[in-house]
Amino acid sequence: MFDNKLDSDLARAMDVFKELKPEFQDYVLQQTDKLLALQNEYVIAKPSPQDPD
Repeated sequence: MFDNKLDSDLARAMDVFKELKPEFQDYVLQQTDKLLALQNEYVIAKPSPQDPD
């Protein structure tokens, strides 16, 4: 089930991406890289539930 949702989301993202002008495709990729970096920082900075306060 999860694979079907992932495949559907990926296909939708690809379809939308292909419709964008090249300069907007570049922007989407840049923003995606920034979002991934932000996510990684959050995961690193977020204390684990096992850490004492």
